[in-house]
Amino acid sequence: MSILFKTIFIFLLLPTLIFSKNLEKVSIQLNDLDQFQFAGYYIAKQKGFYKNLNLDVKILRYNKQTNNIMNKILKEEINFSIGKTSLLIHKNNGKQVIVLAAILQHSPEVLLVTNPNIKKISDLKNKKIILSSNTMDSASYMSMFFSEGLAKADMKILKGNYHIDDLINKKIDAMSSHISEESYKLNKLKIPYKSFNPKNYGFDFYGDLLYTSKSFFNKKTKTAKDFTYASLKGWKYAFENIEETAKLIFEKYNTQNKTLEELIYEGKHLKKLAYDKNNTIGHVDKKRFEEIAKIYNILNLIKNDYSLEDFIYCIHCLDNSLKLNEEEIKWLNENRNLKVAIDKTWEPIEFISKDKKYSGISAGYKELIEKKLNIKLNIEENNSWYENFEKLKNKELDLSLVIAKTKQRESFLNFTSSYIKFPTVIVTKDNVGYIKDLGQLSLKTLALEKGYFTNTLIKNINPNIKIIPVKTTKEALKKVYNGSVFAYIGTLPIVGHIIKEQKYTNLKINGEAPFQTELSFASR
Repeated sequence: MSILFKTIFIFLLLPTLIFSKNLEKVSIQLNDLDQFQFAGYYIAKQKGFYKNLNLDVKILRYNKQTNNIMNKILKEEINFSIGKTSLLIHKNNGKQVIVLAAILQHSPEVLLVTNPNIKKISDLKNKKIILSSNTMDSASYMSMFFSEGLAKADMKILKGNYHIDDLINKKIDAMSSHISEESYKLNKLKIPYKSFNPKNYGFDFYGDLLYTSKSFFNKKTKTAKDFTYASLKGWKYAFENIEETAKLIFEKYNTQNKTLEELIYEGKHLKKLAYDKNNTIGHVDKKRFEEIAKIYNILNLIKNDYSLEDFIYCIHCLDNSLKLNEEEIKWLNENRNLKVAIDKTWEPIEFISKDKKYSGISAGYKELIEKKLNIKLNIEENNSWYENFEKLKNKELDLSLVIAKTKQRESFLNFTSSYIKFPTVIVTKDNVGYIKDLGQLSLKTLALEKGYFTNTLIKNINPNIKIIPVKTTKEALKKVYNGSVFAYIGTLPIVGHIIKEQKYTNLKINGEAPFQTELSFASR
């Protein structure tokens, strides 16, 4: 019983060990006023995604006094911020920064016009135009103009603070804008407008790049990676729950006094720009940055000897430490979406929660695998474990994240070594004497889940045990509780969870099986 006692002790002690850690304080400086543009960071803080990785994150809001963000990053007065592809220019000018993630795969910036006579870029000649605050940030617009034959001298590029009302009232002819913001106001007022998007002219830049200094990244690599991972998890949640997220911003981060409808509109438009072709958030492609660098070079914004070395940390790129061969990498590139067989009622190891999320110990491994291999693991949640197991066997599903290895299963599955082990225990009513071995269960009835590895092992040890097949562990323990079977044999944490949840006060753990529950990953 010593193994059992130690396991229970560890389970009781684990929360204390986890929550007794001192959280590491880090900060992120926003580069604009509160809005859905920063939803992922708000959500990661609100939902505890940062805290779960031992981070205490301070979100520094933007205001009129906010300045010199780049210098503060380099001095490590702040740890993270959000920038544009012009970070490449800073890098070329000797500023040692590292891009951690691209929140938007495509820039939300467009040029808006309300004058019906401006139908193409060349119609902007001699017109009053408001662009981004500096040349570096307006590079995509200038590239678009040059590609259509307009030089900077051909336009009246104005400086100062202008508002959408100035465009409506024809004080200016065109203004740079986020398609997710000012277009809402124009639509609301039913004012016809046209938008010129640099992307449609071949200048497809990233939007909202999460970055830090190279010095901070080198000193605090794990912190930077954890912050990036939790932030992207926040963004994923924000885009999957736009209305909930917009309500949070409306109530807690609404310094601009935007309406809830406006925030929802912004979220829906940004979502269209966020995912790459593999349905991934945050991916940064070095080749794409090389193309952007060529454009900057043509515009004389960076020197001919520019370098992208140590400029990009790609959280979604394949981890070189995995040492995958060319065949494996090729297969992963061609198979980004895999189907996972699960047991939806196997709490706390794996289960579908009340809010329909894949949860449990295995969920953390799922996220880690997706991150390291840049793939998507799709959960098959509508069937029982037995039905999913049969689909896995018939190659209709691809893998399982928590499965015990048996000789019979090895005939159609490839297993990793086990990564987690638990005692396998015997459960009876509390009036039954201690069971030393399975020989004592001869001619006794035992409820076991159909398709579970325990069936074959128990039969091999004592073929005289009468097995009653059930669909789930909960069903098996209910039969022990109401006396329709004598006992149940299963995995300790599952048993403990259900006994506590169902308040089965007349049941007890009454012995250990001569084998452990050793769980592995397995693929077809």
